[in-house]
Amino acid sequence: MPVSMTQKELFIAFSNPGQPCPANLKTGKHLPATSGLNIYRNTIAHGLITTLESNFPKTRAVLGPKNFYSLARLYASKEKPTSSLLYKYGVGFSKFLQKIPALSELGYLPDLARLEQHIRLSYHARDCACLILIDYLVPLRISFF
Repeated sequence: MPVSMTQKELFIAFSNPGQPCPANLKTGKHLPATSGLNIYRNTIAHGLITTLESNFPKTRAVLGPKNFYSLARLYASKEKPTSSLLYKYGVGFSKFLQKIPALSELGYLPDLARLEQHIRLSYHARDCACLILIDYLVPLRISFF
């Protein structure tokens, strides 16, 4: 079996906890490596939850650590990263929060999450060229002296 096929099977198995262990993944005793696979699954889930905690600190503070952890776990189980840049993870988190009926009393919460997301994205945005004010004032014949 080609290595690329094995990698695809592993990726699918890591991403979907309900997925059975790939047939070619065995322990040293030639048994399915289900327990080892579950360790990797848990590590990936924990990494995504931790990423959400660091990406949305104020949202976490409003909800409290335990409630945020529960919601982050649910979100991480449904939404996988679309980029290797983890600061981009959680793009749909504000929409996810809007769909939770128990959070309807906190109507500002999705907006807070969206604000945190945009602040983070702007922080990592590419710098633009400097604005040289004198270039704009000379054609207007504005004098400072």
